[in-house]
Amino acid sequence: MISQQNKGRLVLVTIALMFFLPILLAWFLNFYSDFKRDAQGIHHGELIVPPLPLGDLKVTAIGGSEILSLEKKWTLIFLVSDQCDLACEDKLYQLRQIRLAVGKDREKVERVLVVDNELDWSDYENSFKNQKVIDKGSSSYESITKNLKSVKNFDSNAIYLMDAYGSLIMKYAYKTAPKGIIKDIERLIRVAP
Repeated sequence: MISQQNKGRLVLVTIALMFFLPILLAWFLNFYSDFKRDAQGIHHGELIVPPLPLGDLKVTAIGGSEILSLEKKWTLIFLVSDQCDLACEDKLYQLRQIRLAVGKDREKVERVLVVDNELDWSDYENSFKNQKVIDKGSSSYESITKNLKSVKNFDSNAIYLMDAYGSLIMKYAYKTAPKGIIKDIERLIRVAP
């Protein structure tokens, strides 16, 4: 049997918990989770629903002639028409930095430039080493351009994300902050390695 004194303490602790538990829960959700009130989700890009299968794309590295596969790689894809101008160089730099910022999982991430003609990449070999390219001479060029253009609200300036299974899953507007893309990739690799 509980004594009167212990019963009083139990009531006091219960009342205190009723007031402090919601505060502690709100603090935890705000600082240690991705909970956001009124948010459509925690992703920073636009989801492509349903995911668009691209298959196993064949790419070449800048300065190389070896044909490589993107199988089991999370891939950032962007398009360039005609020449690689300042905006193109900026995208190349930004995607390289995003891949490096992923940290220990950077080997699971690739970046691909889809260009509508064959360019001389000799100026970019040192600056953007291991940058992958699909150009008009590639066997994957026709299928990837056709699939990308079939995406709802297709934007040639956007960055697209292909998952490790070969499906296009996200689109990032040109001005999307790199931090948001990095967070999305890290979260995706964590839940679906």
